[in-house]
Amino acid sequence: MVLAPLFFLQNVEIRWVDDEAKAAIVAMREPARTADIERTEGYVRLQAREMGMGREFTFAKFTKCIVEPRSTPEAFEACLAKWSQLDFNALGERAATYLPGKAKIHASVYPLIKPSTNSFVWDVPKRPAIMLYLDPSQSAEITAMTITHELHHVGYANSCPSSRFTSWVASKSVGVREAWKWVGGFGEGYAVLAASVNKNDPISGSAPEVIAAWNDGMSHLERDFARVESFLSNTATGKIEAKDAVKIAMTFYDVQGPWYTLGYHMATSIETAFGRPALIRCYSEPRLLFDKYNASVAKLGMPAPKWSHKLLRALSLP
Repeated sequence: MVLAPLFFLQNVEIRWVDDEAKAAIVAMREPARTADIERTEGYVRLQAREMGMGREFTFAKFTKCIVEPRSTPEAFEACLAKWSQLDFNALGERAATYLPGKAKIHASVYPLIKPSTNSFVWDVPKRPAIMLYLDPSQSAEITAMTITHELHHVGYANSCPSSRFTSWVASKSVGVREAWKWVGGFGEGYAVLAASVNKNDPISGSAPEVIAAWNDGMSHLERDFARVESFLSNTATGKIEAKDAVKIAMTFYDVQGPWYTLGYHMATSIETAFGRPALIRCYSEPRLLFDKYNASVAKLGMPAPKWSHKLLRALSLP
């Protein structure tokens, strides 16, 4: 039987489903019980995600993480117990404070013992699943940040942008529509802000490679503004076709690429200059984003780059 506590807070519903992790720990101690993992909700959702991504996924290959685990059953067990004590209400509330009031944060959180060590959100439009690699070396604080980050994505997806914006952009050229689709990449930075405990150090405690990538981006804003502006402008004007736009846009994710750092920089600048309600309006109505950010730079007197009028015209903005 799946133990799935349900946490409620206004429009927040979070299920903590740890059946796969528990079954995997048992299987490490009792190999004859390995087949039990295949029947867990966590495994079934993970399998659906991998196959949905077009990846080969078989139980025989999956079980390598049980036969050759990265840690001991005792370490995994202690980590699972620690993570299960997180205050999911507080995490949901933190994510919701940076979303429109109508946003709904409904998700199932799966701590998983699996071959790859990544964590991610999946099936957001239908049954949002936050899949976390159960990592005994990762603190509960970093796990809380990861969950909050993904919860913000879930709430953002069902509340932003507004139907008014969606109708407006649908009337534009293929290139303009494609460019605006990728403006959504800044949502990574918005989620970093929602998950942050300390805005001056929003990724404190993260892995060294994450911190290094973040620091590089934040110290080279001019460079990355130029890269992203060129990409958006050339995509909007048709100089970059959709199939090539995907390849370029994906490089802006990387470990903590411009979608994270520039998104965070813009969001914090707007919030500081005009307040959180103004920032959330930009989430709902992305046409406000670029002008509002430029205005925040001017208002705050920051030595920071701005978006050009050329880009705004390419995006069909006045």
